[in-house]
Amino acid sequence: MKYAPLLSPTTMQPLVLYDIPGEVPDKSGYWSPNAAKCRYAIRYKRLPYETRWVAFPDIESTMRALGASPTGKRNGKDVYTVPVLQDPNTGVIVSDSFAIAEYVDRVYPTIPDSVFESEGEKALIKAFDDALGMATRGALRWMMVCAKEVMVEEVKEWFVTMHEERLGMKWEEISPAGSELRREQKDALKAALDVVDGWYRRSGNGKWVQGDRFSYADCLVGAYMFWYSRVLAKEDWEEVSEWNRGRWAKVLKDVEEVCDGSY
Repeated sequence: MKYAPLLSPTTMQPLVLYDIPGEVPDKSGYWSPNAAKCRYAIRYKRLPYETRWVAFPDIESTMRALGASPTGKRNGKDVYTVPVLQDPNTGVIVSDSFAIAEYVDRVYPTIPDSVFESEGEKALIKAFDDALGMATRGALRWMMVCAKEVMVEEVKEWFVTMHEERLGMKWEEISPAGSELRREQKDALKAALDVVDGWYRRSGNGKWVQGDRFSYADCLVGAYMFWYSRVLAKEDWEEVSEWNRGRWAKVLKDVEEVCDGSY
């Protein structure tokens, strides 16, 4: 489906972005990397929006009632996830962070520049998104265990039980603090970010993934760094952020600056 450009940020109703709440130190509630990906795109385009929180156990029922599309299947059953975008200006509901970024870029092409310069670039950035996810997969269980600590209290038990059943192991076995397994997971993240650092250097070592031009690829890397900064213990994030000559602290700072605006 194609959408014609509609309203400017000064005349439109705020977009509604559904996200998962957390209890992070700054009390904002934001921690989810997938929501951060499209939120950066929305903020980059200076579009007004508001956040509606949905607790993990309520995602499926809330999204079904909203009319959102499932984003996958598990054991033959539809899977519903957030983020989901509801646009009161068009009546459109969009599931999946990449699809949300595509939607806002196409429907609101006002200011500043697009986060996708062309259809060809969009395809390449989707491949970059997949590659980034695969590269950092080795640290996923470490991040999952850390994320549980910033969950709102009432969903922690649900989160633990769900992952124990899915992984077929006790929570304490997934990424034990101080263990050799945790060290391997941290080393896997270091190796992954070494690879991503190489991608930056191939672009001429510019400020952005593509050198001098900001794109949705930068929203993706920024979202991972945002996630790490929110869920990792302070000393672990300080270590990670300084890897590769301090690149990751700088990436997060640069993306936050160019995607200015309140959460």
